[in-house]
Amino acid sequence: MVNRNITIVGGLIKYIVKVKEYSTNVDYDSFVSNMQLHEACIFNLLQMGELITRLDEEFTSFYPEIPWIKIRGLRNRIAHDYET
Repeated sequence: MVNRNITIVGGLIKYIVKVKEYSTNVDYDSFVSNMQLHEACIFNLLQMGELITRLDEEFTSFYPEIPWIKIRGLRNRIAHDYET
C-alpha cells in the first residue's frame, strides 16, 4: 500500500511539473488562444484527478491541507462538463 501511494504521488508530481513548465510565463490570453497548450495542460490535470482516486483514504486523511476532493472535482468537471 505504501509503495503504491508513493508511486501515485510521483506521478502527480510529474503532471504538476509538466503543467508548470507548459504555463510558465504564459499570460491568460496566450494560454486560451493556444489550443495545443490548453489541451496539454487539461490532459495533465485530468490525469492528476485520475491518480488521486487511487490513493488510500488513510493517506489522503494524513494530508488534510491538500484539497483532494476539489482536485477530483476538477477532474470530473473536465471529463464530464468540458464543452460548457
